[in-house]
Amino acid sequence: MYLSSRPFDPIQFRTGKKIFEYADSTFPFSKIFKKKNIPALSRRLGKTLEETGRAFRYKDLKKISDQYEGYIVTGHHSSDYLETILLNLIRGGGWNSLRTLGWYEKNRFRPLFAFSQDEIETILQSEFWKIFEDESNNSDEYLRNRIRSYIIPLLLREGANPDRIYKNFHRIEKPVSKIFSKKNSDHKIPSFLKIDIWVLNDLSQRERKFFIDRYLRSLNLYPTTRNFFRDLTDLLQKENSFSLENKETWFWKSTSSDLYLIPKNSPCLREFRFEPKEMVLKWNRNQKKSLQI
Repeated sequence: MYLSSRPFDPIQFRTGKKIFEYADSTFPFSKIFKKKNIPALSRRLGKTLEETGRAFRYKDLKKISDQYEGYIVTGHHSSDYLETILLNLIRGGGWNSLRTLGWYEKNRFRPLFAFSQDEIETILQSEFWKIFEDESNNSDEYLRNRIRSYIIPLLLREGANPDRIYKNFHRIEKPVSKIFSKKNSDHKIPSFLKIDIWVLNDLSQRERKFFIDRYLRSLNLYPTTRNFFRDLTDLLQKENSFSLENKETWFWKSTSSDLYLIPKNSPCLREFRFEPKEMVLKWNRNQKKSLQI
């Protein structure tokens, strides 16, 4: 879970003896737990254990993210998406079943959709990140596991591409401000955004465009065109200072700085205003009272 305003101790939601023991020996999390009788609740609600556990998990996380003006980050990727749409279609889902697991929806952010399965595996291997799985993932008792074990491998052998399928049903989303606080509309869209240059340098061309376009969307702006992105990439590779603009945005970088994305209607590009009676200087949605000497 990402929290924008202050640091917060990590929280785990976990079930199962094996994964519990592994997590205890791997992660230095605080020993504070809340127990819920998920099996009894699932029987009473007529839901599966997975559905009931997920409902309570997101309910608790939403309370925390709302309190700290943050959002929930999950590890979903394109294979999870393919499993989910098959699961929903089997249960009688309609068009919305194909549009599930958006990049950002209902205060949940899913960054791994920016990467292909091969890229995720490469990152895991290069960073030596450990992977552990819930012991229930191998059980045929659950429909999702049967889809993962028997149906998905068949589709992959027939040429199905989870990454391409996901993008086919999510690339038509309109740009909207999603990641920022809804409580104060004046600060809903920031004056500018900064992208760490080392992050961009570590990405492939396709990933870099996807990444920059997502930042633009959070500013309520449209993605870069192919030609403009090529020009931007050429300038980034030269490692010099530059300023580049399209119809909506200024892209600015000094020799040693990160890349700044500044909307042309940004308050930071407007002239400051001085109120002599109140001795107040106003600029970029901020104001500062002047001192008389």
